[in-house]
Amino acid sequence: MMRLFSIEFWIVLQLCFQFLIVLLVWGVVRKLGKLYSDPAMKKDYFNTMAESVYRETLEKLEYSTDTLADKAAVQMIDRATQDIIDLLDPLVKGAEAAADTFDSQIKEKKRLIRELNDALDSRIISINLLLSRAEVLLNNQGQFSNSYNSSRQSRRGGGNMGFSGLSEMSDFRERDVALREDAIRERHSEDDVFDQQQKIVELYQEGMDVETIASRLSMPQGEVQLVINLKEKFIQMEKQF
Repeated sequence: MMRLFSIEFWIVLQLCFQFLIVLLVWGVVRKLGKLYSDPAMKKDYFNTMAESVYRETLEKLEYSTDTLADKAAVQMIDRATQDIIDLLDPLVKGAEAAADTFDSQIKEKKRLIRELNDALDSRIISINLLLSRAEVLLNNQGQFSNSYNSSRQSRRGGGNMGFSGLSEMSDFRERDVALREDAIRERHSEDDVFDQQQKIVELYQEGMDVETIASRLSMPQGEVQLVINLKEKFIQMEKQF
């Protein structure tokens, strides 16, 4: 008995494979011989081959036709898309131009509104300053008038005016004239008040306090504080809206 996987085993195995190959080749040759010797089988074979070639050719033609149809469809879609883009492009550009114009108009309107608000705020502040000064003048004039009337009554009660009485009357008249002149100046000082309140706001924005601003502009601290309070109030109102 041959030993497994020995040289003799492999030789026998190789001979068996060769024998099988020879049998296979002999079977194929015999089949081909019958095919060529039998006209009917030969015809069937060629018909089968022709049908196979026809089907393969038809499939290739169908694939080529589908490919050409797809390319034509893609080209038509591309042309239609380009036509739509060409039609919409002027509309898009017109819309962009209108949007830019509208945006610039809105900005201009906001700028005008802001300028009007600033001008109105300045007028209101100036009016408040003038009213404050007029109130001070009226109070001072009232005090001087009361002092003058009480002095006249006391002199009438004494019956003798003397030099001191004449001097007091002269002082009262001078003060009355000064108050009247101040009142006249106040009526014509709206532009000066506007300039003053602008300077107050500028100095306050630079970081100066009320006392320093009043000292620099030679103004009462109350007026400076009034301008600052009103300006801050208007700024807060603008932020809310």
